[in-house]
Amino acid sequence: MLADSLGTRRRLTSSETTVADCLSNELAVESMFTVGVQVIDTASVNCRATRQEVCQYLENAAKALEMDAICEPNYVVKLEETVPEAEESAPEPSDNLSMDLLGVNDKYAWWQANLRRIGMKEAWEALEGHSTIQVNVAVIGTGVDFDHEDLAYNILTDEDGYLVGYNAFDPSSPPYDFDGHGTHCAGILGAETDNEIGIAGIAPVRIMPIRMSSDAGQSSTAILIRALNYAVANDAIISTHSYGHPGPSQAFKTAMQNAANQGHLIIAAAGNNGALLDANSSDPCPFAADVDMLCVASSSPNDELSSFSNYAPFVRIAAPGEGILSTTPLNRYTTRSGTSMAAPHVAGVAALLYSLGLTQSQVMNILESSADPLKNSQGRPFPPAGRLNAKKAVEAGLALC
Repeated sequence: MLADSLGTRRRLTSSETTVADCLSNELAVESMFTVGVQVIDTASVNCRATRQEVCQYLENAAKALEMDAICEPNYVVKLEETVPEAEESAPEPSDNLSMDLLGVNDKYAWWQANLRRIGMKEAWEALEGHSTIQVNVAVIGTGVDFDHEDLAYNILTDEDGYLVGYNAFDPSSPPYDFDGHGTHCAGILGAETDNEIGIAGIAPVRIMPIRMSSDAGQSSTAILIRALNYAVANDAIISTHSYGHPGPSQAFKTAMQNAANQGHLIIAAAGNNGALLDANSSDPCPFAADVDMLCVASSSPNDELSSFSNYAPFVRIAAPGEGILSTTPLNRYTTRSGTSMAAPHVAGVAALLYSLGLTQSQVMNILESSADPLKNSQGRPFPPAGRLNAKKAVEAGLALC
């Protein structure tokens, strides 16, 4: 790279030669072409160059080639925790109540006041009789229990019946859920509906399980980008993200921007610190100020911003995130709270809009413009964000078809 650009003007230094050897070693470089990022395994058996040497080399090469280059450390990432609370097990089943309240026969659907709040019954009714297309949604987090009784039918498989999913932390292992967090998110957006068991999921999507962390919840920038790259490369039109990255990372932002430029909709949880976010807050939510993506806050049953929810001018939509009943591993159902629970509500309704053949910009505009007014935790108007309204969103989407 640098040698070619310099021609015969000077010879490479020993440090530059070490870096050049590193960059030519396929074992040292992981190229994620779909999102436009490379990861270099510095100071290792495959690459003797240090990170500082690689960054200096790339800076010199970028100047010589008149191009931009970003070189950053591989930051440590921690999974976004749900709000601490005593998890509740599933309520008593009632098919009759479920049918009366939501128009479906899932035995725990009567408990899903979150879906009634956003007008899911009316949204489903409005879609009846309309042709739709398949929508693949990547759930990027702790993995998913893809054998769960209420999820298995909606898990994405290839034409031979094999799982389309990925363990970005350990590619040699399946993306099975170690914590329950990812399975809970997957159920909210895509549990099988009207199947006489479990809960009602918002959309009949195909779920692409992607695990991005260890059993202890540890991950890294490279792993997150690898997860996103897999999602986009394998035709997920939406991805959900519920974790905190010690931002800001320009490489991570570039990957997300490149994904968004391909029509991929990134939906991220705002976080559970009850804080005002800015450009230096944990990624990926602050990217929403510049990238075509959605950062989702949590709303209470009273249509107020949840006391634990982060917020910001770029957080323009909220969804129910308190006491949400959903799937957990081993065919169980429990309640959890957090912006991680709010984000898949938005992803599910976005999937319904995509299923009508709408574009990314149309979907984002409809979700934000159709949202209901939201109050802050003191009951005063909260203009930056509105609470998701599935009924209005679907009606607006159908009007464009």
